[in-house]
Amino acid sequence: MRRPLAMPERGGRQSRTEVLLAARLWRDDRPLWLACMSFHLGLLVVALVHLGLLPLSLRPPAGLAMVIGTLWLLARRAILPKVRRISAPSDYLLLLLLLGAAVSGLIGLEAHRWVGVLLLAVLPFSKLWHAPGVLRGGRDD
Repeated sequence: MRRPLAMPERGGRQSRTEVLLAARLWRDDRPLWLACMSFHLGLLVVALVHLGLLPLSLRPPAGLAMVIGTLWLLARRAILPKVRRISAPSDYLLLLLLLGAAVSGLIGLEAHRWVGVLLLAVLPFSKLWHAPGVLRGGRDD
């Protein structure tokens, strides 16, 4: 029987390994870990390219990693009955918004700016804002 994906804590804070590499997820669900890492690393590189900290040549592979990770996460939500039961319509809409941002950026659509603005507007009020909770050692449910 699989263990629940509880967050390991050390003195009230999660270890750096858990936060940066999702070590528990790696041990418990490698396909999900791969999808999450693909998405998050792609997002990080795309953000750094947008900020001018990395060269533009990294944008296409990073965007493709985001698209692949997002499609995998969408498919997982739609296909696995246990995940589908706990998924709200907003979960699908947020993943579709992320997918729209990645695809429109990859193919150079003018709509990419508006999708980005919408994403930034929704971000603080959505489940997408899970990073601050992880980094401060608490849960952001």
